[in-house]
Amino acid sequence: MSFPRKFYCIADTHLYPGCRQRGDVLRFIWGADAPIYWLGDTLEGYRSDGRLSAMFSGDEIDRELATYIETAAIEGRIVRGNHDNECGVIQFSPDAIRDHAQGMAMAHGSSWDVWFATHTAEAQADFVGRMVYRLEQWGLSISAKLVRGLRDKGWIKRAEKWMRDRAITTLICGHVHDPEIWFTDAGTIAVCGGWKGGAPYGVIKVENGVPSLMKWVTWANEPDKPLPPEEV
Repeated sequence: MSFPRKFYCIADTHLYPGCRQRGDVLRFIWGADAPIYWLGDTLEGYRSDGRLSAMFSGDEIDRELATYIETAAIEGRIVRGNHDNECGVIQFSPDAIRDHAQGMAMAHGSSWDVWFATHTAEAQADFVGRMVYRLEQWGLSISAKLVRGLRDKGWIKRAEKWMRDRAITTLICGHVHDPEIWFTDAGTIAVCGGWKGGAPYGVIKVENGVPSLMKWVTWANEPDKPLPPEEV
């Protein structure tokens, strides 16, 4: 696959009918001046209504979002996240999409998070993952800041290995919900932010093969199309 000269990446929108973030996602779509790639956890698949069919059965906002998501899937601009596994209907791209000429790839990122799947063999072999899992089993907890630091260190290490194994020098992903660009020995890792916590939202803009981090709140020239009154 060959990526466009300019595009945007968003991840972890966690959409379902009536969710509070849907209006902001729709505003972002309306104002985008380049294609948007959706990097996993697009729909909140752990909810009974977190399916594309449920979005198509919702109100005007839900239906319009569902149409955009379906189009992105048809055009190969959406990858599967761990929350997307039960979404039904939608045809996802492979777990990662790549532009080998640019040495660039886009993926969700849950496959490098052993804490997300503590039952896996990899998690049991990982010291940090095993330690935290046992602490949780014993009803104990440790500092959230320490947990985040340990988790990020292990997650990035596994992402670097994934990049080296595939000759990738620029990786764009989501999953951890914390927008950041990491410059590592393996190359650049650009992480989109999540959309559940409210603005500003982390968006990765890529232009001429170079990713940059946007803290998006609104476009300079908002589209004229209004939202229904309850969303204004």
